[in-house]
Amino acid sequence: MAVKMLADLPLFSTMDEAIEAAAEHLPDGYDIIVTISKHGYGVTLGTPTCNEVVLDGGDGMRSDVWAGIMQANRIDF
Repeated sequence: MAVKMLADLPLFSTMDEAIEAAAEHLPDGYDIIVTISKHGYGVTLGTPTCNEVVLDGGDGMRSDVWAGIMQANRIDF
């Protein structure tokens, strides 16, 4: 998919949509990791160099996944 088309990817309506988009658009070697605990959740981007980047899209878990897709594809948002 062209970078321009990914840059126009809208915020997902559901987590199912977010997961499907991540599975389709994450480059090889990248993972989006969702951690859920009693007091909340966290979303991180795993990189090919084994770094983990905390994601915060600003509008809940769906936007965190969206931010991870953008960051993995090196798209400014």
